[in-house]
Amino acid sequence: MFFPLVGVGIGALQLGLWKLASPHLTSLVVAVLVVTLSAWLTRALHLDGLADFVDGLGGGRTRDDVLRIMKDSRIGAFGAIALVLVLCMKIAAIDAVPPPEAFLLAPALARWTPVALGYSLPYARSGSSAPAAHVGKLELAIATVITAGLVVLLGHVVLAAVVVVVSVLVGVIAKRRVGGITGDVLGANIEWAETAVLVVATI
Repeated sequence: MFFPLVGVGIGALQLGLWKLASPHLTSLVVAVLVVTLSAWLTRALHLDGLADFVDGLGGGRTRDDVLRIMKDSRIGAFGAIALVLVLCMKIAAIDAVPPPEAFLLAPALARWTPVALGYSLPYARSGSSAPAAHVGKLELAIATVITAGLVVLLGHVVLAAVVVVVSVLVGVIAKRRVGGITGDVLGANIEWAETAVLVVATI
C-alpha cells in the first residue's frame, strides 16, 4: 500500500543527482547517471521482469509456454531488445530535460500500478504466496489515496492518465496470454509506466 511513497523516495534521489550533476556534466551523461541510479536502487528487479515478460510474449505460443519462458532466468533476444529500448527511451527523455516533478511522479505513479493490477487481476501461477496475489481493497484504497494526493500536490494529471492507459493495456495482454499477472508482468508494467511518464513529461 506504500509502494507510491517508495517511488517518491527513489524519485527524490534521482532528482537530487540530476540537480547536483547538471551544472558540471552534459545533459546526456547526467541522464545516463540518473537511469543507472534507478537501476541500482531497485537492483534491476523491474528491468528483469520486463525482460522475462517480453521474452515470454515473444517466444511462447501457449499460456504454459509463456509462463515457462518467463520463469527461465536466461534472457533471450526479445528481452534484451526490450531492455535496450526502454533504457534508451528513459535516457533520451531525461536528456530532453523534463519538469522536475516528473522525476518524482514517474516512479511514484509506476509503483501504484502493481497494487492496482494485483487487485484487478488474478495471479497467473496457482498456489502462489507472492504479495501481488493477495492485494485487497484496503491496500488499493490507501495506495490510490497516496497517489492521488501526489498528483494533486505536484500537478500533471495527464501523467496519471498515461499510467492508467499503459496499465490497462498491459493488463489486457497479460490476461489474454497468461490468464493474469505475475511478478514479471508487474515489473514490466512499472518500467513501461515510468518510461511513458518521462516521455510525455517532455512534451
